[in-house]
Amino acid sequence: LYQQMLAKALAHYFEAKLLLLDATDFSLK
Repeated sequence: LYQQMLAKALAHYFEAKLLLLDATDFSLK
């Protein structure tokens, strides 16, 4: 259960990070 929660948290974290990177790349262009 703990590992599942951790995996979900990491997934959300990386997803947000990717969205943030996409946003910065888009604004730079």
